[in-house]
Amino acid sequence: MTVMKRKTALIVSGVVTAVVMVVAIGMLQLSGRFSNAAQAASVKAIAGQATINNSTDVATLQAEVAAYQAQLQQAYTDLQQAYNQIQALSSANGARGLRGRGGGTGG
Repeated sequence: MTVMKRKTALIVSGVVTAVVMVVAIGMLQLSGRFSNAAQAASVKAIAGQATINNSTDVATLQAEVAAYQAQLQQAYTDLQQAYNQIQALSSANGARGLRGRGGGTGG
């Protein structure tokens, strides 16, 4: 039974770690892009260039943010499904363990 708990904990921690890494990498990329976009916008404003490119940059960034949010939502949904499966397996294994305690074949 403790082996199953350890396996469950290992699976959950692996999934959580993967989700956290995806989110962290995405946030780092977004922060770098926002920083670059802000610097580019200030340079263009100082130089007196047209702001048409800025609106396209903002639209591009908004699209990227929406895409990352969709990925994050999908990762959260996948994590929730994995957690539900783990719970179902744990419940099923717990029920089997209770039935099988009296007549086990061990040594």
